[in-house]
Amino acid sequence: GYQIRLDSKKSRDTRLLYITEGILTRLFLSDPDLSEFDLIILDEFHERHIHSDIALALVKKLQEKRPDLKLLVMSATLEQDTLQTYLGQVPSFDIPGRVFPVSIQYRPPATGAMLSVQVAAAVQEMLKDPLCQGNILVFLAGTAQIFQCASYLQDRIEGAEIIPLSAEHAGNYQRIVNNPERRKVILSTNVAETSLTLPNVQGVIDCGTARILAYAPWSGLPTLEEKRVSQASCIQRSGRAGRVASGVCYRLFSESDFHARSKFGEAEIQRIDLCQIILELQSIYPDEPWGWESLEWLERPKSTIVEQNVQLLKSLGAVTADGTLTPEGKRMAGLALHPRLSKIWLEAEKLDLSELGLLAALIINEGMILSRDQRPDEHT
Repeated sequence: GYQIRLDSKKSRDTRLLYITEGILTRLFLSDPDLSEFDLIILDEFHERHIHSDIALALVKKLQEKRPDLKLLVMSATLEQDTLQTYLGQVPSFDIPGRVFPVSIQYRPPATGAMLSVQVAAAVQEMLKDPLCQGNILVFLAGTAQIFQCASYLQDRIEGAEIIPLSAEHAGNYQRIVNNPERRKVILSTNVAETSLTLPNVQGVIDCGTARILAYAPWSGLPTLEEKRVSQASCIQRSGRAGRVASGVCYRLFSESDFHARSKFGEAEIQRIDLCQIILELQSIYPDEPWGWESLEWLERPKSTIVEQNVQLLKSLGAVTADGTLTPEGKRMAGLALHPRLSKIWLEAEKLDLSELGLLAALIINEGMILSRDQRPDEHT
């Protein structure tokens, strides 16, 4: 079965349940002992999402109480030594998969060249490249870049269908799967790096960047910043061209640029706002003042971010001075919103303006409202 934020399909007969790491945190809230589970598998751990680190820390702590609970951490590119030290020299397994060779070619752009022009030139060349007889996957940073490149390519590419793909346009996956005999140029965010398996991809064009979740001190809310991806991400991306046959990857940056990048991306826990996380974790350990601090982290969050977040939670009335959740804090923890936005809703509720408060919180959370026929790159 599966369980995601707004949908689930499971029953008493379910033996294997696919969930996101965020859902696992929620399961701890309802069942701190995870009594229905005997094995937790954390896949694609190299991405180091905040909820991956939280899941690892929560399960490790739970194993003190439930030594029968097993944990399996998996990834194609893993910091194995660090994890083995953290988990206590546990067994490790290297399972080689079936991978076809991928030719890596570095193609740094001319100075001042527009991204859409760079991508168009690379796509046109790859469509003629004998190493790529299948679909082409282009990695871009965000939906705005995707639509800009799609618009520029529309009248310049023949014999291939251009398909945008991102978390907001996951429905386009069916367009990629359907009509397999037609060649496709897929313009995607890093959602295609590991989250989706795309059919018949033999060519990858990597722009080398992604929109990374970060913390905006001026607003106190999460934000997305365009940054260079790590070597591990570049390797994951190029590997997409070698799933079904030999392939080719054009990297639109220099080889020296690649070697200058960090081997692995910075863990989210080191760079994002932790207010909502602290609130959720404190809900799991409600009887322990600052109980979430008892967790043993693979990487401890930065003290400056923690201190700012704790002060904010106190000022919002979510926790007391000794770290105990207030009744309002418990309500905030149950809402899938940043505590600042939960506070807007709860204060509006006191004024009998609950619907208006919720609407305001959702507008701020989503960042923009689009009409049915408006594209994200048209928003100002």
